[in-house]
Amino acid sequence: MKYWILRAAPEFRLLDWWRAFHWLSDSQLVDDWPVGDEQVEPGDIVFILHTDDTGNEGFMAQGTVAPCPEQFPLKNQKAAYYRGNPEDKNRSEKNIAVRYERFCPGNPLGRTDLATHADASAVIPSLSKYSRIDEVPEAAGKALRWILVGRTTFIDLTYCQT
Repeated sequence: MKYWILRAAPEFRLLDWWRAFHWLSDSQLVDDWPVGDEQVEPGDIVFILHTDDTGNEGFMAQGTVAPCPEQFPLKNQKAAYYRGNPEDKNRSEKNIAVRYERFCPGNPLGRTDLATHADASAVIPSLSKYSRIDEVPEAAGKALRWILVGRTTFIDLTYCQT
């Protein structure tokens, strides 16, 4: 098992996308994320990094990579959540299926929080570069999982329609 950071495209309205569907209550629902040439496998853990409209950056969700369905159930609806021309967003990239397990948009895990945890602080250099996906060292991935458990509140659990 590997750990990965997935960074949402700045023009994608990620929070609106999460609010619109039953991510936690529908066990069959998976989201598609582009990964380029990275060797991401089912069972790997992903952490979703998002920068909001005010420039605040933080980890807002955690999920597990699932086997890819023949067709992503919400693929046709995703273009409506992009700012700008949605036609530009229909690239044919390699995608993975992510089943979300934890959301914390109300209390995202940011740089300051990461710096206080020895193992988790190893991901800080990845935050400085802009890439859509970065592999995380195992110790840092385990630390991120542990920290995010403590940040998830009832409000965050109801964030997505349940």
